[in-house]
Amino acid sequence: MGLSSYLLLLMVAGTAFPRAMADCAWDKDTEFPAPYPPLLFSVAAERTVLPVLDGANRVVKLANGEEVITACPGTTIDALGLEAATATCTSSNKLRINGQDWDLAELGCKSRPKESLQKNLGPCGSGGEMHQIGFAIPGYGFYPTITVCFDPIFETTLYSNYIVRGANIAAQDTNPDRPSFKSDTGFFTVSADTCYQQDSQIALMDAILGDSSVIDVGKSFYFARGHLAADADFVTEQEQDATYYYINAVPQWQSFNNGNWKYLEFSVRDMAAAHGSDIVVWCGGWDVLQLDDVNGNPVDIFLGLTGGEAVIPAPDITWRVVYDPSSNKAAAIVGVNNPYLTAAPSMLCSGGSICDQLTWLHDINYSDYEAGAIYCCTVQNLATAIPNVPDLGSAGLLTS
Repeated sequence: MGLSSYLLLLMVAGTAFPRAMADCAWDKDTEFPAPYPPLLFSVAAERTVLPVLDGANRVVKLANGEEVITACPGTTIDALGLEAATATCTSSNKLRINGQDWDLAELGCKSRPKESLQKNLGPCGSGGEMHQIGFAIPGYGFYPTITVCFDPIFETTLYSNYIVRGANIAAQDTNPDRPSFKSDTGFFTVSADTCYQQDSQIALMDAILGDSSVIDVGKSFYFARGHLAADADFVTEQEQDATYYYINAVPQWQSFNNGNWKYLEFSVRDMAAAHGSDIVVWCGGWDVLQLDDVNGNPVDIFLGLTGGEAVIPAPDITWRVVYDPSSNKAAAIVGVNNPYLTAAPSMLCSGGSICDQLTWLHDINYSDYEAGAIYCCTVQNLATAIPNVPDLGSAGLLTS
């Protein structure tokens, strides 16, 4: 039964939103348990149940009789002492668990739910190994949010793959607190955290280039942890926090990361919201950035140098493929990871940039190389240059 069928004006904290008589609906800001709400997973759809905007309210809706997994991964539902339980929406706006009806507000987690990793799931890309970041629910399975293709030789991520939920992204959680990045075990032979410290980068550039001034903090010329699957591309706070793994980041100049690349991310989210549909994203790095040393010789930039090996490369470019399965249309956008660029970059795709055809892109300054040179291609064209770009067959161009 749709929410438009039988409407009841329910006053919540002085604000009204419509609720179907026979369905469940909870205001995300006033009716979810605090401070640690559970995750809800749809049994039928095998995905997270997410809020939608209903007027000014962020509302989570279930149909009468719909089953969900109420879960607190890594902790327990405080009232039940269980990590997860199957619950059914009842006509009284309750969740029925093992024959007992509960208000959603009673089903908070004892502590903050935790994401986890599934490792070594098979080969991917050009010499990569597949891993997944998501939520392990004992007795129910693993619910992935990000699939990562990681190169164990150079200790870098070839790409991350995930979905921007266009129907829900406008109702996302907003939390200014960000967790620290996590390394987990088995990925890096150096301290990724140390590699991203500005003092370490200054010392590194002095050692390999003879010029530490390449790192200029005042101009945001230092290497930041460049999210591949961006935290703001996810809806719930738990999913946003799950993006903070070093295997979901590559070294990006901060002027680029907080410049044109940021506006590309904004554009993708806005386009997904306008479509109201799922947008599948692949985002990765390619090749190794080169900078000239004091003698004019090009030097490959790796943030991790240990035992004569070079790991954690700063990519020469970062690329993003966006695909709308509902229309079978896609586009590829490339950002050049070099604020010292002085001329238009040579392109990996033939025929010139087609950014002017992608009307959903906004606020990108194409002439500001310090903010990151940007150009656009068809996915098929970019795939001829980068083997890690997905094969989307005959997908058309995502122009709007």
